[in-house]
Amino acid sequence: MENVDFSSLVSMEEIEKAKEFGSSGDSNYWKPPNGKSVVRLLPRFESKSPFKTVWTHRSPKNHETHEIGTCLRTWGQKGCPICDKSWKLWNSEIKAEKDLGYAVKKGERHIYNIYVVKDDEHPENVGQVKLLSVGVKLQQMITDAASSEDLGLDIYQPENGFDLEINKNPQGKDGFPDYTSSRFHVKRYTLPIDMGELAKKLFNIDKLIPVHTAEELKKKFSFLFEGDTTFPSVGSNSNNVKSSSIETSTDESFENDDIDEELQKLL
Repeated sequence: MENVDFSSLVSMEEIEKAKEFGSSGDSNYWKPPNGKSVVRLLPRFESKSPFKTVWTHRSPKNHETHEIGTCLRTWGQKGCPICDKSWKLWNSEIKAEKDLGYAVKKGERHIYNIYVVKDDEHPENVGQVKLLSVGVKLQQMITDAASSEDLGLDIYQPENGFDLEINKNPQGKDGFPDYTSSRFHVKRYTLPIDMGELAKKLFNIDKLIPVHTAEELKKKFSFLFEGDTTFPSVGSNSNNVKSSSIETSTDESFENDDIDEELQKLL
């Protein structure tokens, strides 16, 4: 593995497919510290898309039991029972049902292999290959850079590529961290690690994500399916829902670190 052609591991066609598909309990997982940090996004051996889109469903924050499940869409499958139920509840005229439908809707994250270049809060991470999960807004900035003439697919290359500076403002709107000041460095830089050794450290992200069948998801989220086609006890304090007021956020401009923390339970 001494002579690894990293450029052959990334394909813009596969990145576009992954976009359409969109369409710290784990020591392998890296959480950006507050302020500025620097990483290099890396390719994957198992796919020519350098990121894996993961869709998850979570029980509401004020639910008696904590559940998290991998949406079938993660694996390109249709007929996810939680997606179907979420949609039906969201279209209810009853506010409590609508809130519940929103609370259990699928959440979108994108998982990368990264090389940590700068982490002042935890310098022991520097030089390590880790996993990074990003949300919708930061992902859009990354994919825009990948399709640009100035940067292109070299943002994923460890040799003579471009670093990503992540600027995390913990005091974003509605309590969510704001990453809108993040940017790519325009100066090329080769990572200070043997490329053969780096290749050995890349995670197979597909193998790290649990596969949940439709039946397993229905069992995990059985509180959604008790009774008839609608959730009969929404608005009451029975059947595990502590309150009809479901904790939700309607602003997706900011990255929700809570989702990352939940995702670690899957990775």
